[in-house]
Amino acid sequence: MLGLPEVSFGSPDASPLEASQPLSLIKGPGVGPIARLSPADQSSFQYFIQTASYSITTFGHDAPRVRELLIQIALSDFSPSSTAVLKSALALASFHRANSPQTTAQYKVAALRKLAESTQGRISVTDSACHIAAGMILSTLEIQQNSMKSSHWLWYACGAAKIVKTAGLDVDNLDHDTAALVGWVHYYNTLSRFSLRHWQPHVTLDADEAADSFHPVVCGNGQPEALTGAPHEILYLLSEAFNAVTVPSDPRYETKAHRGHLEILDWKLRNLEKEAPNNTSSADTTHPAFDLVVELYRLSTLIYLRRASAGILPLDTKFATWVGQAFELVERLPACQWPFPLLIFGCEAESDRQRMIILDVMERTTKKLQYRNIATVKRVIETVWVQKDLYTEDMNYVRKLGVILSSTHNSGVSNLVSLNFKNLFEFVRQLSADSNNTVIGFVRNKKATEEKIQRELPGRSNIHTVQGEIQKLEDVKNLVKEVAKITGGSLDYIIANAALQSEWSAHNPIGVLGEEPERLEEDMLESFKINTLGNIHLFNLALPLIHKGHAKKIIAISSGMADPDFITNFSITDGAPYTISKGALNIAVAKFDAQYRKEGILFMAISPGLVATQDTSNYTEEQLQGVRDMVAAFKGYAPHWEGAISPEESATAVLSVINKASIEAGNGGSFVSHYGNKQWL
Repeated sequence: MLGLPEVSFGSPDASPLEASQPLSLIKGPGVGPIARLSPADQSSFQYFIQTASYSITTFGHDAPRVRELLIQIALSDFSPSSTAVLKSALALASFHRANSPQTTAQYKVAALRKLAESTQGRISVTDSACHIAAGMILSTLEIQQNSMKSSHWLWYACGAAKIVKTAGLDVDNLDHDTAALVGWVHYYNTLSRFSLRHWQPHVTLDADEAADSFHPVVCGNGQPEALTGAPHEILYLLSEAFNAVTVPSDPRYETKAHRGHLEILDWKLRNLEKEAPNNTSSADTTHPAFDLVVELYRLSTLIYLRRASAGILPLDTKFATWVGQAFELVERLPACQWPFPLLIFGCEAESDRQRMIILDVMERTTKKLQYRNIATVKRVIETVWVQKDLYTEDMNYVRKLGVILSSTHNSGVSNLVSLNFKNLFEFVRQLSADSNNTVIGFVRNKKATEEKIQRELPGRSNIHTVQGEIQKLEDVKNLVKEVAKITGGSLDYIIANAALQSEWSAHNPIGVLGEEPERLEEDMLESFKINTLGNIHLFNLALPLIHKGHAKKIIAISSGMADPDFITNFSITDGAPYTISKGALNIAVAKFDAQYRKEGILFMAISPGLVATQDTSNYTEEQLQGVRDMVAAFKGYAPHWEGAISPEESATAVLSVINKASIEAGNGGSFVSHYGNKQWL
């Protein structure tokens, strides 16, 4: 075991202490590194020790060891990997001291550079441990600093989990320090599954799929293994629950295997013994606070599993007892820095007294400056309480959490694109809710789309699909023929949603794209064929059906980034081929209006807002910088803007604009936002 002696910061000649145990993750706390820091940085690191480090949430037998271990690693030596931990700690301290974002970013960049430097050559176990420590501190910083506007925290956390696997740190008979680090990673890995599970509330897993199906590629390395004791047993069961729960429309829902799996999980949680871990542990597991936190997680996991089972597991007297016990425990807490139990219990708060218990503990927690990690969960709980219509038994629990978290979770960096299949499906979902509507989708993969409809919108016989691609004229001709067969020869509305924004050109300026002129030409032509010409063909070919319809509205889904004033006033350099082709589409809409307005046909273009749909995991650093620059420009344009909106919000807003629009109101040929004006964000 590596003890943590008292560290003196006033003796620059003292040498680092050597580790005494076989794994020897670190050499021990030394004063050499701190002596090289400027007085300001020394003060910041002292602040990290005394305040900021307490904001790092952990859960497990060795959780108290994590904070001490980070301090020890940061001061162990002058190696690039240890220095990365020190710089990460300074970044977190800088944020907690309310320094400028630029200052915090400088520390973060310095940490990342040191991490990159440390990968030159063979990476030792010590370096691996340092990489985990730095990554987890940076993950904590991203969670606290960005409060749901970025998913960078996930990449740091998943990167740490990958290192655990690659370095073989999750083995049996872990020493104290390794168990503390790996346990920390396990905790973050589990909670990341919750975030991803309910950010994608319609995703379901086949029984034989891996537990990492909700994770991006970097998160596909599985959970840390060989961790024992009640805390980690709960986390393993909680992770299983996230992957097991489904919606009633899922084919698995009625199977005996699914029911049996949920019942086993429930039984294990109810009968979990509060036993000490097999790992040699430095934690005092008999401490009352330890048992209380373990019980918080056990109760919150039980409540979540029962709710999310969608009726398979009963909400019986046992369930009511668990809820009552949960509020009794929360009321006793001086603070609650653990987001998951707080969220689950907050969602159960129905009476005024229960809500006051939650509000009081959140207030007590936020008064402690160290605990700056509950702002997000506080916002979600308040949304649950405000949105009475969402918090009813009429909506499946998994779906309910997804809607609430999606509407609250504005991830404006990690999911940037104007529109894609997610929004098309959301239009189908909302329009088909009225059985009097006949909804026809023009899709590239009919089989996959119909399976999704059957899974998520079962019983809606008013939905039809036609396979094809908008850039292929023969496919568009076939679409119009099929629509005529389905509707009897008339059509009320067209919502032209098809679009292409290539990953290559999405976030590089046009001058950078021009460095590859042949590729730029190919991208421009393909964008024009899909975003402009394909829709022109669709409008022309479908006009006879629109003439026979009642509403006579043709809507082109455009983009606010195609507004020249927006581009020039705020230096929007991103997505040139996409926005140029969308600008051409806007002109086409105006031309159609000029010809057909007198015939009572409304043509207009609508921007859906910035919708959270795109995965940026494969972006280069230059492209990611383009995203950041674009977001900064958006903030300059609309200081109130909090990030990308969900597909549900976007589709609802666009349909409202469509319903209100008319030729008489002067909307013919117009180009407006999802607000019905020129406010693009």
